[in-house]
Amino acid sequence: MQSAYDKERGTATERGYDGRWRKVRTEKLKKDPLCFDCTMAGRVTPANEVHHIIKIKDAPSLRLDMRNLMSLCKACHSTRTLRGE
Repeated sequence: MQSAYDKERGTATERGYDGRWRKVRTEKLKKDPLCFDCTMAGRVTPANEVHHIIKIKDAPSLRLDMRNLMSLCKACHSTRTLRGE
């Protein structure tokens, strides 16, 4: 079951997470090292993931645009992903 999902989803590179993405991701985490959502809730949590505000599939041209990225902790990123953001 999982392998069928993975085939449909495509590889990380096919989804837009290539070497250029990894470089931009690293830059974003250096620029904004704290989780945005936790900060808004009054918590101080290091960010370790980067979220696309507008999904790559909806706006491929914004894939590497820093203004379309948000630094998040794993928990907050998972929450947003489960909500379909």
